[in-house]
Formats: sequence, C-alpha cells, structure tokens
Amino acid sequence: MDLDFWRDISIIWLALQLFVILILPLAATYFAVRGMHVALRKLPPLFHTAQEYSRKVRSTTETVAEKTVTPIIEVNKRATAAEVALRRLIRDREQSTHTREERL
Repeated sequence: MDLDFWRDISIIWLALQLFVILILPLAATYFAVRGMHVALRKLPPLFHTAQEYSRKVRSTTETVAEKTVTPIIEVNKRATAAEVALRRLIRDREQSTHTREERL
C-alpha cells in the first residue's frame, strides 16, 4: 500500500462526493421544471375564472357606486343652485338699495 494506491482511493472518494453533491441541485432542478410544467398547465383556467369574478365585482361596484352617488350629487347641485340664487337676490337687493340712496 504505497502512496499511489491512496491517491487513487482519494480521487475516487472525492469524485463520489462531488457526484452526490451535484445530484441534489440536479434533482431539485428536475422537480422545479416539472412543477412549473404542472403550474403552466393548471393555472390559465384559474386565471380566467379569477378574471371573470374580477370583472363581475368591478361592474357591480360601478353600478352600486353610481346609484349611491347620483342622489348626493343631485342634492349638492340643488343646494349650490339655491345658494347662488340667494346670493344674487341679496346682491341685487343691495344694489337696488344703493341706487335708491343715490337718487335721493
């Protein structure tokens, strides 16, 4: 058992260790690729279903929001119109009072 024998044994031992160490990432990559294949096959129908539900939620939200906001906008519009009319009446009255005083 000279040094050449132990050199050969150590080379074989290091090669086995390297093989075992490299087989783990290779196996992980294999299963990751298979998992992605399964995901790509099963997910598009789920995405389409989720998109349909999202579309329904959006349209329902828009409808409810429109029904909720329309009366509030109408009330604000009428209140603003009344306020503008009242200000015009007050302004016109003040102007007519000033013109009467000037005449006298």
